[in-house]
Amino acid sequence: MDPTQIPLPPSKAGSNKVQDTIISLNAVIEVDLDLQSMNTLESISPWTVWEEFEKVMAAGLFSAVITAFAIESYQWLDEDPAVTLLTQLISIQANGTQATSIEPTHFKPDASSICINIFWFLSLILSLASALFGLLCKQWVQEHQHNTTT
Repeated sequence: MDPTQIPLPPSKAGSNKVQDTIISLNAVIEVDLDLQSMNTLESISPWTVWEEFEKVMAAGLFSAVITAFAIESYQWLDEDPAVTLLTQLISIQANGTQATSIEPTHFKPDASSICINIFWFLSLILSLASALFGLLCKQWVQEHQHNTTT
């Protein structure tokens, strides 16, 4: 005989109300759990995940482009060795065969180069900081929503 088919003893007269109450409470709990799982599924839908991925990718791509420009413009702050060498060769040719000591030149970058580099690096820092701040806020909101639904 199958254990699920064992006949139960007859119930007492008052126990039907208790069983009905327990069954209705179980039904309410099941419905509540179903609603909570639906809310969880809605908050983790593929579209939501994709939208967040797009935002992070846009911030990352923007930061990568800024980094490329910052690296290129950073070279403007150093003296170009080719220009220094050409200046020394011209000085030697102009003096002829006379042996003179070549004075080292003191390089000072243009004010515009300094200003451009400041703006590139400031833009990069603000871009990365805003992306980080956005991610932290999003995680905080998700944690807050998770705590209020449970």
